[in-house]
Amino acid sequence: MPSYHTITRGALEGRVAAKVPCGGIDWDEPQNLVEAILRVRAPGLTAVELEDAPWGEPALDRGLLLCAADARCQGVEVIAQRSVSETRWASAPVWWVLDASPLLRVPTESPQLIHAINDLPFLPQPAEVIVENPHFANLSAVVLDEIHTRLDPEHAWIYVEDREAAKRATRFLASASTGWGVRVAT
Repeated sequence: MPSYHTITRGALEGRVAAKVPCGGIDWDEPQNLVEAILRVRAPGLTAVELEDAPWGEPALDRGLLLCAADARCQGVEVIAQRSVSETRWASAPVWWVLDASPLLRVPTESPQLIHAINDLPFLPQPAEVIVENPHFANLSAVVLDEIHTRLDPEHAWIYVEDREAAKRATRFLASASTGWGVRVAT
């Protein structure tokens, strides 16, 4: 039985998604990923998340490319939320949500942040960057603009615990030149 849920983070927030278990897929035949996605397909489903995917493996990339080309998979976005500290990524098209929270949990200055970002392993081009509960000292235009400029996402979000923190974060972000949104984590 497929596992369906509502996406709670990022630009796709509120969409219905299904988890596609990848543990039992025979990767010798990449078409099996297409079949696994089609098995969870249901009316209103707009996204799938791959559980236990073998990120960085050529067979996964081939499966993802087959999905992107298969008309039966059109309208369903393959999404993946992963920490910037991960070391294995797919090179095929995926809606990447990079969790940059580890970079901003403790107070940091722009030169430290640049060094930390440059030391990260290969990162794909993200569709989104999210940061959950950053240290408030990091909510400065200099720090957040640096992350946005270096990672170059389509969307960027700060998630905080409550409305008061959201108001405070919004005030800090007013001077940022890049487009960060603030949301209360649910």
